This record gives sequence, C-alpha cells and structure tokens, in this order.
Amino acid sequence: MAGKRRLSYNSTLTPNVTGAAMIDWREIDTVLLDMDGTLLDLHFDSHFWLEHLPRRYRELHQLDEASQEALRARILGEQGTLNWYSLAYWSRELGVDIVALKREVQHLIGLRSDALDFLKWLKQAHPRVVLATNADRASLALKLPLTGLEGYLDAIVSSEDVGAAKESRRSGLPCRRSKPLTLRERCLSMTTPACSRALANLVSSICWVSNSPTASGRRKSCRNL
Repeated sequence: MAGKRRLSYNSTLTPNVTGAAMIDWREIDTVLLDMDGTLLDLHFDSHFWLEHLPRRYRELHQLDEASQEALRARILGEQGTLNWYSLAYWSRELGVDIVALKREVQHLIGLRSDALDFLKWLKQAHPRVVLATNADRASLALKLPLTGLEGYLDAIVSSEDVGAAKESRRSGLPCRRSKPLTLRERCLSMTTPACSRALANLVSSICWVSNSPTASGRRKSCRNL
C-alpha cells in the first residue's frame, strides 16, 4: 500500500512494547523480525556451536582435546557465510548428525524475556509479521515447535531459500554497511517524523523502506540504534 513502511528488527535487543507503541502504526504494514538473538536467546546457539558440538565431535571421532579448539576455529572461520548457518553443511563436513546433537541440548532453546510480550502486542497491532532469518530450514524445524513462534508469524523467509546469507552482498540487501552509522549520522539521515520517533524509542537495527510520495524517490536506509 502506498505510503506504508516496512520495519525490520535484526539485533541482540528487541524494542520494548512502550517504545513500539509510540510509533504511528498506521504507517507500518509489515514488520520483519530476525530470530536468533532477537526473538530467541543466543545462549543455545553459542553453547552448541562453541562448546557442545566441538566436545561431541571429539568424542564421536575419538580425537584428542586439541581437535575441539581446531573445530571452534573452523566454525568461526565460516562466520557470515551461508555455510555458517547450514546444518546440512556441518553434518556433511564433520561426519556427524548435527540435528541429533542439537536435540541433546534443545532444552536451552528459549524466547528472550521480552519477546513474547512484543509478539503479542504485534498481534494486536495487526501489521504483517515476517520472520527473516539466516537459520536454515532444519534449524527452523527444531526451534519453531519448541518456542511457539509460528503462531505469531505470517510468513518465514530463510537465507537458505534465497541462497545467500543476510551478510552477503549477493543477497541484494540495500542495508549492508561495512561500519555502523554513528548517532549523528543516523540523526542527520532521518527524513520523516516516524524515523525520528524510531530513533528515540527503538534499541535495535532498523531498516526503513519508504514508498511515501513525499519522500525523495524510494529512499532506503539502514541504521543501528
């Protein structure tokens, strides 16, 4: 719909409900949400990839302890690529069942303390809610039933679906920056009252896509709040 904006949250912090309520939601028709670290606590992923997987890999292949540190370095070396998020890739490369190993510690998967309230609030505010995540479909199949997220989502898009991680330039995302904007740069780049209110009230990475006829063309900007 002309004049509407899309609001994206991709951060280790989600906005509180009070801050979200101060946005003019008549101007928002779609909210894009990240999953890990935004809706879900990152403890599960950090523990699995840096502790549980290296230890179980060593045990399953009967290797020495040095193999654990080597695997951590190998995993971190793929950070930001599609492989980093692919359970199939790591299962193939390491010769282990990654999904089965994740289920060993699935009790650590959980929503962030403020996420459920925010999702319920969005349900009442009625924008379209889309999960845009780097998690592959195997990860989603594990996490969604355990967290109940699907009940609050209208659509899910995985980086696996488009063949590129969100960090990749090949993804075509207009908001990728090599360095975060400073607070002054963010304030100077604000062009609408809604953006100004967002800067004041949201502690999150926000990408506005404005189709407003009063904007200077189709403006797209990304700002880390």
